[in-house]
Amino acid sequence: YSGLNEGPTRPFGFESGSFEKLAANLPIYDPQLTSLRFQCLDYMRGMTIKDDGTWNPTIFNFDTSLTPYGGDLELINHLSIELALPRPHPMTENAMVTHAARLISGSNGAIMEILPEFEYFRDIVFHFKHAVSGATSTPDVEDGYIWLPTDATLHWSVKSISDENKTLQYHVTAFRGHLQEFVDPVAAVQKDKTQQNAFASFLSMFSKSKVARSKLSCADPTNIVNSCGEKFIKGKAKPVSVKNEDDILHLTNEELPTFGGVLTPADSERFLQFFTVPYLRIPLILDFFANGDPGRLVALKTKSLQLIVDAALFEPGLWKPSDYFEQVTEIPVVDEEKLQNLLSTPLGTLFNEIAKSPDVMTSCVIKILERAVDMDVGRYTEAASSGPLILYATRLAVRVEGFLKFALKKCTAPGQPRPRGLEFMENWKVEKSMKDLRKTLDERVIPMLEYWIDPIRCKNVDASNLVHAHLIYLFKNYTYEEFDYRSISVLLTSQVYLSINHRFSNKAYDDLADSSDPSKPPPSIQIAQSEIFDIIQGKRYHILQYMKNNPEDADAAMEAVVRIATGTGPRALTDRQKQMKQRRWKSIGHPTCYGRFVPDTEDEKLRDGSYRKPKAGENFEKWMLRVTTKEVGIEVNVQISEFTLQNHKMMLLDPTIMKHKDFQHTRETV
Repeated sequence: YSGLNEGPTRPFGFESGSFEKLAANLPIYDPQLTSLRFQCLDYMRGMTIKDDGTWNPTIFNFDTSLTPYGGDLELINHLSIELALPRPHPMTENAMVTHAARLISGSNGAIMEILPEFEYFRDIVFHFKHAVSGATSTPDVEDGYIWLPTDATLHWSVKSISDENKTLQYHVTAFRGHLQEFVDPVAAVQKDKTQQNAFASFLSMFSKSKVARSKLSCADPTNIVNSCGEKFIKGKAKPVSVKNEDDILHLTNEELPTFGGVLTPADSERFLQFFTVPYLRIPLILDFFANGDPGRLVALKTKSLQLIVDAALFEPGLWKPSDYFEQVTEIPVVDEEKLQNLLSTPLGTLFNEIAKSPDVMTSCVIKILERAVDMDVGRYTEAASSGPLILYATRLAVRVEGFLKFALKKCTAPGQPRPRGLEFMENWKVEKSMKDLRKTLDERVIPMLEYWIDPIRCKNVDASNLVHAHLIYLFKNYTYEEFDYRSISVLLTSQVYLSINHRFSNKAYDDLADSSDPSKPPPSIQIAQSEIFDIIQGKRYHILQYMKNNPEDADAAMEAVVRIATGTGPRALTDRQKQMKQRRWKSIGHPTCYGRFVPDTEDEKLRDGSYRKPKAGENFEKWMLRVTTKEVGIEVNVQISEFTLQNHKMMLLDPTIMKHKDFQHTRETV
């Protein structure tokens, strides 16, 4: 495969396929993942194109054809010769296709037996291709069913294409035998008849629809107009094409999207025009909301505008290969494809903006955040504009800060070359922008959010869940060197509170797929739960390390967890409370219990871990029952964000119990 084998062989590669084009429209909020996407594209192009411009053979082109061809046949032929496997005779093309299909699928297990890594490599490439250009992976299942990692195991076989055409093709299933199919990579707007709102097509990438997912850009003016224009929502007009300013000027007021009346037709027209210049749209859109009429800023409370602005900033856009050297030779560039290639970037549009003009972009984000905070009414209410607006401005600022921080880290690493696309970035500008952004978040946003969820003022659990999720998000970009008491106590208290009071979704798509009314704020905690899990998982090791090195801060943080989890007080202590004696918390002294913190008021055998020693005459079953049901007065499990009080883990009731008619009757009559 690598081409390093002896003899007249050559290396093989696999193509990026739809990953290059369609994934350009995926909003990626993590700078590390954005950078990795472009590194993968560079790597795959390096495997498929030689220095002289000729192409290496490629294998596993499942998104193009489920029948082996080209490089697949060549690789299998080489392996058959190398491993002394029987080959068909005569070696016609159809015979080799059948031979390769059986070996690659594992129907003939000769290769898998000798080279088991071949099977893993095949499945990795298949999952990669299917992730961006596949049809729905899972079938409809009953409520409450939870998919397990083992359900994603691919099961391969071969079948004839049809009764007339006996050529073999792969037949791949997973998730209860659901066929894993690929769709045409050309995105087509498909209207789901089960949805009454045409905005559903705009979110089809993330929907639970039975139809094939359309990979549409949320920052494309044509998609925005046809999905959000009142005339199109009502189904009174055919879709229109919007490519330039002239197309927008010809739209009627009914065709212009006002996003539930939050933008005037004049502002909507101006807003849409920014999307016709994707290379310049980031500063134009941010300036549009940061300056001018406050009504524009208030419009950002709606889910539809939030998704559109996020797409404009965080969709990476088309990728520029390192060997692309074409220059602009005419103005205007008439060829649309050539224009898009000329405006492509090596590391994404947001990194391109950071490299060129970070101060202008960041000043707009700070202004949006400050103007939003100025509208604070002292609590979160979905009906008011200020709450959803402040939380969105917070998410936007944290995400931009993450990209600034990543770019600065990569450009200041000693002995390492700068990433392609950031060669001329001015580090001092990025550093200043990053500090200004963090100062606003630390001094204005965090105290305000903690005020919102003070147990004395806030009795709404759903609102508290929402705010706690954003408090976690505010520390997304923190490193171990930046940790202090406030950061670890906020992270610990908020994640424990969420684990007790918020029911995370077990669906393939989380609650952000809800698209019932795009004029309202996003539902639930307004952040994809995968992002929350990623933050908790990524910070866990550093939190435990900080607590080990700073035991006094750890004691105070554990007491804060108890106050927040039980609703007996806020996270931060008053000066008088700080003078009171507090318990000492330590992790249970056993290797399998690291991260399970208990106070010094607990049983000594529990604290030192000696309770796990087998007793005389105790068999394994009795021992396991005893150590797993050991009475614990109070415990905070930092590893899995669990809080135990009086030997009971605090958590929400199972949904089946909540829906039971007897339980519902009891709640109504209490």
